[in-house]
Amino acid sequence: MLFMNFKHNLFIALLLALFILMLNSNNVFIQWVIMEFSTIISISLINIKSPNKIPSLIYYIVSVISSIFLFLFIIMYLSSLDFTKSDQFNFLIQMLFFLKIGIFPFHFWMIYSYEMMNWKQIFLMSTLIKFIPIYMFVSLTYINLWSLTYLVMSNLFIAFYTNKFYSLKKLLACSTIFNSMYFILLLNLNKTAFIIFIIIYVINYYMLISFLNKSNIHNLNYSFVNEYQFYTFMILMINYSMLPILLTFVIKWNLINMMVSLKTFNWILFIILFSSMMMIWNYLIILKNLFMKMNFYKNNFMNDKKYFAYSLFALTLMSANVSMFLMFNFM
Repeated sequence: MLFMNFKHNLFIALLLALFILMLNSNNVFIQWVIMEFSTIISISLINIKSPNKIPSLIYYIVSVISSIFLFLFIIMYLSSLDFTKSDQFNFLIQMLFFLKIGIFPFHFWMIYSYEMMNWKQIFLMSTLIKFIPIYMFVSLTYINLWSLTYLVMSNLFIAFYTNKFYSLKKLLACSTIFNSMYFILLLNLNKTAFIIFIIIYVINYYMLISFLNKSNIHNLNYSFVNEYQFYTFMILMINYSMLPILLTFVIKWNLINMMVSLKTFNWILFIILFSSMMMIWNYLIILKNLFMKMNFYKNNFMNDKKYFAYSLFALTLMSANVSMFLMFNFM
């Protein structure tokens, strides 16, 4: 298990409570207070039993910069001045949120921080810590053609940018940035779909990160102890990649359907699909490296049965993904 420490569990419970409170709040100022309180808890979580304090310091500096300006803009927004209703002011607020959640061009701090984090910290930064700012982003701003274009072009850039990394942690950082667009658009279009997506996403991501933590894997130079590890990692990466016939792909499919029903520009849909294909290609590169090294390692695999139950559980998870995908779409 990733989290067995009482302090970890307490802070995670507080983050979940704050997120639920955020979902039920319509007041912008209260949402800002919740987001800042969650930031304090997040920094505490990152620091617990961590010898490297640089990631938490970077996150603190980024959060302080974005929060100070955001607070000033919220005051102007609540004052109902004429210029606060403009598209330019709306996009300026969105850029502050992009800084906080690491979207292009503010992606460097997140990618740099992920390389120094352990897997527990990466899981938190990619899930619980990110959901509250994204929810406030959608509550406070509106998605127009300019901001939608910016988001899809940012994802296209990240999909190509990911190819330069040979670190698994940096690849997951780029993946987290890439998935932020899906969270934002889904929440903007359908709140229920957003909640379903984060539940599915967190379960799959937890399985992957838990395995990487247990197997002590940190980059693309895999050296698996046994064959169970090899197949477990392959199944978990296929689940995480949101390939068709998996439950995670349903969310992507529903997002496209909702955007088609709203008569979104075809070129925007094309960029979303193309960037998604490019990101899946990056995941397949990982699997390609696995297959290339399999012949080298298979003769050295230890006959260790302790990972068999974990591998069986991962296979069951994938089967459940496929079954639920078929059930939701063909019944």
